[in-house]
Amino acid sequence: MALQLKTLIGNPNGRTRFATSAPESQVELEQDVKQTPVTKLIPRLFGGIGNQLFIYAAARRLALVNNAELVLDSVSGFTNDTVYQRHYQLDHFNIPCRQATAAERLEPFSRLRRKVLRWWNQRKPFKQRTYLVQESIDFDPRLLYYKPRGTVYLEGYWQSENYFKDIEDIIRHDLKIKPPEDTILASPHFYD
Repeated sequence: MALQLKTLIGNPNGRTRFATSAPESQVELEQDVKQTPVTKLIPRLFGGIGNQLFIYAAARRLALVNNAELVLDSVSGFTNDTVYQRHYQLDHFNIPCRQATAAERLEPFSRLRRKVLRWWNQRKPFKQRTYLVQESIDFDPRLLYYKPRGTVYLEGYWQSENYFKDIEDIIRHDLKIKPPEDTILASPHFYD
């Protein structure tokens, strides 16, 4: 049975009703809508650990001030790094966000899709872009006042503490190293 979305009706009690229509009958579905951000920021991580930390910190600040979900693209920035063979190195920190799925990384054909998005977004005013590319190595204050809508991709090094200076304590907390799990002592056969 093919369903088509007909209306989206919001109620003040936090429930949203989706009314759909089918060729033979009307079907109404009710679903609780959680208070999750509708905006999603996906920074593309690349480079060494220092570059990854700057990219994360700038994206974290943008996500916090805009109540957006931060999703890290920890794959696409390293797939073609054959010279230095760098990889994602932030998994040892207390970072409170998830890794991007293949679809969020724009796979398949991610290089082509990112190239088209960059080209298309460079023709838009900065505040309307959904693919933000750092235009120079200098601090760009426009990022501090950017209001993302929908899914927004970030690409650049963002190497200035000015991008995250106002949330310095949160960044310090996020970058605490996770203690390693002691798998030997946790083994049930260790004391045998």
